Amino acid sequence: MRNGKDENHERYCVLMGEIKLRVRSLEVDAHQVESFGLELKDGQVFVYERACLQLRKILELIAFATLVANKQRFASAHPNFAEFWRAHKIMAKLKAINALFYPVPVRETISNRVLNIEDVAEGLWLTEDECSELIDMCGERLHIPNPFAPTKIADLGRPIAEWIARIKALLSTHTVALTDDDVILVRMSDWEKYGGVELLALGAVRP
Repeated sequence: MRNGKDENHERYCVLMGEIKLRVRSLEVDAHQVESFGLELKDGQVFVYERACLQLRKILELIAFATLVANKQRFASAHPNFAEFWRAHKIMAKLKAINALFYPVPVRETISNRVLNIEDVAEGLWLTEDECSELIDMCGERLHIPNPFAPTKIADLGRPIAEWIARIKALLSTHTVALTDDDVILVRMSDWEKYGGVELLALGAVRP
């Protein structure tokens, strides 16, 4: 295990801090959306659209965050991202740059004063496939609706509050490969605050 932060680590932490801020904002809107009926009225549509936009931005930050360590490749690839609306095409581009771009939730244990990192079983956290599908579903909510039809809350598969919980479960403690030889362990404590993002540099082997 190697120690010390570098420029890429600092950038990644900044993006994780931004996710925390956006999650706080989304939680407020999600609470309001839960009180809405199926058919949106008056200003409710703006709150709902804002929630979908914020959720999509959070998902995009999760997906794009590892590109902080691929500045040149990002610069050459990024113009193409704007041409793609469907998430599976975006994800394919990201994998071409960094096959291990997606975070892996872990739990930490201490044995004989040695830090052990174990994967977390699926079921509670946002998977890569869910992230991709949800990016698309949120995007569809942001188009101008048919003016002759009522504006309704679309099915996102789960209530927004549940998606928030799965995002937190994914990121609260996770490993991620910024590059093939730079895997980091990230701890995101106290989701009510911007700070509280800590990391350790683990080296080249993902647990």
